[in-house]
Amino acid sequence: MKTNLIQKLVLIATLLLGFNFSTAQQTIWQGCTSTTYSVTNTTGSSYAWSVSPSAGTITGNGTNAIGIDWTGVATGTYTVSVTETNSNGCPGTPQTVSVSIITTPTAAATVTQPTCAVATATIEVTSPTGTGYQYSIDNGATWQTATTFPNIAANSNHTVIVKNQTGCLSIATPTTVNPQPATPTTSPITFN
Repeated sequence: MKTNLIQKLVLIATLLLGFNFSTAQQTIWQGCTSTTYSVTNTTGSSYAWSVSPSAGTITGNGTNAIGIDWTGVATGTYTVSVTETNSNGCPGTPQTVSVSIITTPTAAATVTQPTCAVATATIEVTSPTGTGYQYSIDNGATWQTATTFPNIAANSNHTVIVKNQTGCLSIATPTTVNPQPATPTTSPITFN
């Protein structure tokens, strides 16, 4: 009896996990080039991919993995869908992902400038930020996952740029660190 119940629960869980109850979503910065989409490959199956409304260039149609080149695609929302047809010629339930192409953001940062008491600056990237993003203050020569860049030399120029999790780059922003303010030299006190 207990074994029967466990088998039924396993069957129910397997059936539930096989269905796609919600549409996945992806956001891409305009001008970003190629993105790969895939589903699990089933031997003997073929796969029909499409983008609606028609946009981008699909490579690899017929297989379980494709690339879509989004170069030149207007901002908006697109649906990527795939239908698997098994070796018996039976089509499966289409799987979809909603893709939003948004205007490429411009990197933004704040600078805590040097003071009379502190000779260095701190650059903090404020936008765009997100999980999987990387940040650079040298126009992409080096990257880090933290948004804060401490101990930046006074009297220096930097180019802030952000790379998202798909490798798309933001519009760069020049940032200037001012010279450290001079500490006044006070003359000795004189008296009569």
